[in-house]
Amino acid sequence: MINHVDIYDQITAAQGAWANKQFEDFGFAVGKALSDLVVGDAKPSLSSGDNMNKKLLMKKAGVVAQARAAQQQAAAVALAAAAAQAQRQTVGKQMDAKMQRLIRQEEQHARKAVAQAASDLADQIFV
Repeated sequence: MINHVDIYDQITAAQGAWANKQFEDFGFAVGKALSDLVVGDAKPSLSSGDNMNKKLLMKKAGVVAQARAAQQQAAAVALAAAAAQAQRQTVGKQMDAKMQRLIRQEEQHARKAVAQAASDLADQIFV
């Protein structure tokens, strides 16, 4: 609980989403936790005739918009992290494939060298 707001469920959901590589869900859970901390559950209402209340409600509406923008940014960061991870995996697979090709080429070269050496030895013995 932070500032009298219980965000345990959102943080737990974010941790689980990260562990499962569900980065969009992670971003949403973090954004929701931030929104709950900054904005809370109250919805602005302009029914009050008091000018000071209107100013406070307008300010709170601005904070709500900022919290929503932060939530969208968190989701975008999570998607970027997922894309980066996918890119790393792709590069890793490409490197593995290149290494396998090089190993096969070296094996073929070694087989040819051994065959040539055996042939040369046989020529020397049977000449």
